[in-house]
Amino acid sequence: MKTRALLALAAALWGASVATRAEVCSAITNEVVTVDVRNDEWTPAAIKAKPGDLIIVRATGLVKIAHTLLGEVPPRGNPGGVGRLDMKVGTGTVVPVGDRWVGALHDPGTLRFRINAERYQDNAGTYRVNVVVVPAGTLPASVKIDAE
Repeated sequence: MKTRALLALAAALWGASVATRAEVCSAITNEVVTVDVRNDEWTPAAIKAKPGDLIIVRATGLVKIAHTLLGEVPPRGNPGGVGRLDMKVGTGTVVPVGDRWVGALHDPGTLRFRINAERYQDNAGTYRVNVVVVPAGTLPASVKIDAE
């Protein structure tokens, strides 16, 4: 009888622990944005970042830059940056993303994406951009580890 009570208590505590973790994780947002290489405007994501949020960006796909002899290029673009995926928040500084970027920004606002090119109308293709934002308050506190 005592064992059943302990098992029931352990199950209840485990269930509460899982529910608490799910509550925290529900604050994490995830969105897929399609960025067209023919669009010379910044493509907004629905996600808005706050200062200190952890932002994770992963991009895939190939685009054709018409006025060059590059053929198709991935989100990293060519060595000169043509075809590279860029990001900014609001009217802030442009951040070269390429195929992946992880970091935090100081300014709050809507995340926006654009493919770096000199001309846009003759290009073809899209990048699929997966954006994950982990709010600053959901990250665990830093732990100092002393060297032995």
